[in-house]
Amino acid sequence: MKAQQQSSSIATPTRRDALKFGSAAIASGLAPGWALAATDEYISGIVFEDHAGDGLRRDNARGIPGVLISNGVDVVRSGEGGHYRLPLRNGHQSFVVKPAGYDVRLAPGTNLPLHYLAQLQASHEQQDFALVPNEVTKQFDAILMADPQPGNHRHLDHIRDAAVPLFAKSKVALGLTLGDIVGDELSLLRRYNSLIGQAGTPWWNAGGNHDLDYKGPDHFHARAPFREAFGPATFAFEQGQALFIVLDNVEYTGCTPDGGIGRYRGAIGPRQLTFVRNLLAHIPMDKLIVLAMHIPLRTDWNPLSTRDNTADADALLRLLSGRRAVSFSGHMHATEHQYLQYGETDQSFHHHQVLAALSGSWWSGPYDHRGRPLALGVDGCPPGFHVLQVDGVDYSTRFVPLTSQEAKMRIVLSRCSPCSSAGNYVIDGPAEKKDMPCEIIANVFDGGPRTKVRMRLPGGEWRDLQRVRRVDPFMIDYFAEAGAIRHDWVKAEPCEHLWSAAMPLLRSGIHRVEIEVRDEYARLSQHIKIIEIADAAI
Repeated sequence: MKAQQQSSSIATPTRRDALKFGSAAIASGLAPGWALAATDEYISGIVFEDHAGDGLRRDNARGIPGVLISNGVDVVRSGEGGHYRLPLRNGHQSFVVKPAGYDVRLAPGTNLPLHYLAQLQASHEQQDFALVPNEVTKQFDAILMADPQPGNHRHLDHIRDAAVPLFAKSKVALGLTLGDIVGDELSLLRRYNSLIGQAGTPWWNAGGNHDLDYKGPDHFHARAPFREAFGPATFAFEQGQALFIVLDNVEYTGCTPDGGIGRYRGAIGPRQLTFVRNLLAHIPMDKLIVLAMHIPLRTDWNPLSTRDNTADADALLRLLSGRRAVSFSGHMHATEHQYLQYGETDQSFHHHQVLAALSGSWWSGPYDHRGRPLALGVDGCPPGFHVLQVDGVDYSTRFVPLTSQEAKMRIVLSRCSPCSSAGNYVIDGPAEKKDMPCEIIANVFDGGPRTKVRMRLPGGEWRDLQRVRRVDPFMIDYFAEAGAIRHDWVKAEPCEHLWSAAMPLLRSGIHRVEIEVRDEYARLSQHIKIIEIADAAI
């Protein structure tokens, strides 16, 4: 979510401003402006089995009953013979909700799903949807990627060389990008889509704030390049026993009267909330609901910002009450696990995960031996993506870093006395603190509130590390050494997935520390840290 350039007539804080100056409440003053009026007209057609996979309905093609079709607000189900009739909303793209056991056709070369119709202006034309029969699979994996955000062709080279081969080797049913597909340079979309197409799997997309045409007079027109490239920004599809719902929660005012860039905030809006309500009315309660969007429902990194949180998240959560559901977002270039309460009296919690950015610190930082930037994020997390693993209605995620497949956490020892930079990494304390003990610090890149970390020395007892919110000390040195090869707004920021514990006094010599991590899904991993003590004691 690198900040866009602002016009001189509007002083709107951006993600870059937040990184420079800290969290602040941002009053956006946005009007919804999303709803496009329904007409008195309808579109109609047939949902049919396309065994040839070419989109052509032949005389012997079987119509498919029970398939959901939507215009982004209304949702109808196909009847006998696959026939449907859907209200026409001017400007909206109608789409089929791909059912489990079927695929939609894919665009050649890009593998983008062709699940939608053009923006229709007349109701007299029959509009058919083709579905290709496939097997229903209870278990499947999906790549979830956020913020690839290339700003130039050099960044696309990094995606081509570092990410696409990993995608291609992954045995997944689909890929899904959660916004900021490009970094304002919409001309890069064509090459980007061709590169991602080499992953060889259907690839769905959600819109981000950097995928807008900022010169558009309102949100609808600003989102036009996305619709031209990918189809509707609000849609849904089924895979296995899961229903994926993709939402556009970047609410943009449009350009200013003098042609400058307008404001945006995180909001789902009444139109999409109506769509979710209408859609879920057709969905059995035994389905897993997976929601994807760009801006987090909530983030602890910048909790007061209207640009980094979704204003009407509670309204969405109320629609999910009683259902098995999880949601994912990006935008922050830092990872978080949130557990959001459905309501004041409901003790159920909704799991919302803010994903790591594929671009990390916006493709900046020192270069490795291959000429690629390390691009460690402001929270110390390396660039990468996540894999969603679904088994029926159960799910888990795992983080896949671009740097090294073993790089799931970083363990450092921070000596606070004596040390020339003693205590400088402490956020909520004095700059100099000579009496602080030596600490062992674990940055668990995909950790969250339910992650447990403990350690022990040989022959010793297990000791718990405590989750703390502060800067990873490793990142202070990393960004200091990066110097001019990092963006000037990038600096080490408080981390939401850091654990620490004071080390006991140790004799000089070499010591092995065992560390165990039990993650958000209760999976256990084991790690070793070797410590050398040169002095008589720490």
